[in-house]
Amino acid sequence: KRTKKSVHPSCYRAPHLEHVLPYIENADSVRAMLCQNFVVEKSISSSITIFPSIPDATESVMEQGIENFDENEIHEPTPGLVKDTRLMFIELLRAAYTSQIEDGELDPRESNGFLVHAFFYSLNCAEDSVAHGGPLNDWDTWLNTSQAVAKANFFAQRVIRIFSFCTKVGPEKGGDLAPLWNKNSFENEELRLNILRALSFIDAHSEAQEHLKEEFGGTTGLTAAAFRSVMAESRAEVQQAQEVLTFQNKKKLKHVISHYLCMILQNKTARYINLLTASGVLLQREARHFLEEIEHGVMEIRECKLDKHPESIEFRDDDLEIIHDARRCRRGRMRMSIVKRTSRGGLASSPSSSLSRTSAHHSWLSHT
Repeated sequence: KRTKKSVHPSCYRAPHLEHVLPYIENADSVRAMLCQNFVVEKSISSSITIFPSIPDATESVMEQGIENFDENEIHEPTPGLVKDTRLMFIELLRAAYTSQIEDGELDPRESNGFLVHAFFYSLNCAEDSVAHGGPLNDWDTWLNTSQAVAKANFFAQRVIRIFSFCTKVGPEKGGDLAPLWNKNSFENEELRLNILRALSFIDAHSEAQEHLKEEFGGTTGLTAAAFRSVMAESRAEVQQAQEVLTFQNKKKLKHVISHYLCMILQNKTARYINLLTASGVLLQREARHFLEEIEHGVMEIRECKLDKHPESIEFRDDDLEIIHDARRCRRGRMRMSIVKRTSRGGLASSPSSSLSRTSAHHSWLSHT
């Protein structure tokens, strides 16, 4: 009965219960119902044979429409269809950014979370604009919305925090963070944000275009016209992002991308180690060894940016403190090694040398 109610009468076929009916209590009523179904099915099939030209005519019309369809013919899609396609594309972009975060390609801690926040905020603004009939403009919403104010507040906060931290180190005396105390530091940070923004933007739009093409690439008519319209808007925005990369300083662009790719590799390696540990392939002590090596590699990348490539520096408070602590410990280890080499050189018997070693050791302890 459930099957009979859920399908069209022309598609319903009575079950074969000849070997089951003898074991059913109300077999007569079931047999009567089957006979009734057979009569209905026969009457429907006879009605179809009376008008054989109806399905043939429908098929001929559809075949004629497909044969006469021209892909180059201009079809004006309805505004509602284009709006729905744009909203779908925005959801694909949101999923693409989320996938970048999960895969370690987009660090949610980047610039204290500003970059990821700006991406999703721009999508929210673009979604609101599209809902009111506007085009796809998530690239422009980065600059034409309140994100400009947020960026100004972001740099102001970095100035305050770096000033409060650098005064402890002594940038006027050439401390460890003196390279950050530069009028070009914030220009370098803005340059870095623009480069990373363009890279993630291009990757997200490329992934969304692939998914949209898989869904609507083989359609025709108004749906295909809406698909082509949204794809053209996305390609135009990708072109704007590529122009940002084209007009940057090639040397600085190479440094920023190289350091960021190194961080992506370290993040992916750490995620893979955690996956192996969770699955039982690696023991905790084995995974700890690999994670310590990864942490050491991350520290070297950050020190490289601080020493040689200021355009790649990211203003994150934890990074600054970690780098300073690492350098302080490294200097302490170097001084300790000097003390050990001096003691091995035969100067340990001299009272003056012992006094010098003691003073050096005390100076190292006071520094650390």
